[in-house]
Amino acid sequence: MRRSENSLASRFAGGLLPGLGERDGRFAGLKPRRVHLPDGPRIFQSKTSRLYLRGVEGLEPQPVGGLEPEATLARGVRLLQGMSLPGCGRPTWWIGVGTALGFSRDGGFIAHDTDIDVRVALDFRRPRRALASAAAIVRGFRMEGFELVREMYWELRPMQTAFVDTRNNEIILDVYYFYSGIKAGHFVNYNWEGFREKPARFVDGIRACPWPGHPEISVNVPQPIEEYNAWRWGPDWRVPKRNSELTERDLKCIRPLPSE
Repeated sequence: MRRSENSLASRFAGGLLPGLGERDGRFAGLKPRRVHLPDGPRIFQSKTSRLYLRGVEGLEPQPVGGLEPEATLARGVRLLQGMSLPGCGRPTWWIGVGTALGFSRDGGFIAHDTDIDVRVALDFRRPRRALASAAAIVRGFRMEGFELVREMYWELRPMQTAFVDTRNNEIILDVYYFYSGIKAGHFVNYNWEGFREKPARFVDGIRACPWPGHPEISVNVPQPIEEYNAWRWGPDWRVPKRNSELTERDLKCIRPLPSE
């Protein structure tokens, strides 16, 4: 990312947000004052210069094929549809990555996929509202049998909250937060693997659609879905591949994290 494109992010860096984060120790300026995973022997913490990650050690994701992921999707959708999240636009959420690819290419979940991918829109210029939205999601999902296993923050703003469904084979439902207010015409997410600048037109065109074979489950799908898949997975998105087979051509939308 060029410095001019990241000027807004720099202006709202963790050290300039009094009251939002911890100022002492190894994670000073990176760890929000309130995190949702309690300290314990299985909880790990990691960081880069601007990213803070907290999670449960030893988590082994498993393919969703044969585990009835539709039941987890239905409960997650119901929760999200019932939430009024601070600072979120409309539509508030949508499916992405492998879940969107399976929806449009495979007519359902990709059997070897290991999670359900959900995205939520937030505003980078409103960090307190972003934290409040993530807290509301954590609180609501926990009440319905989802256990938080991972949370990630960039400059004190939530970037990911991942859950396992304790009521359905510990299927992972992974929420990533994409932000307006960083680069015009885009929604941006920073994470451990890099960052993505999603063209806003995919979010602006979101349409509610029935999940294949389950008309009772309505999901928000980025549109045009074919163009979204090409942006996320590259020009060969119609060719089924496992993660180990993906190349830079397939993952061209993921860029290295800015170091300053």
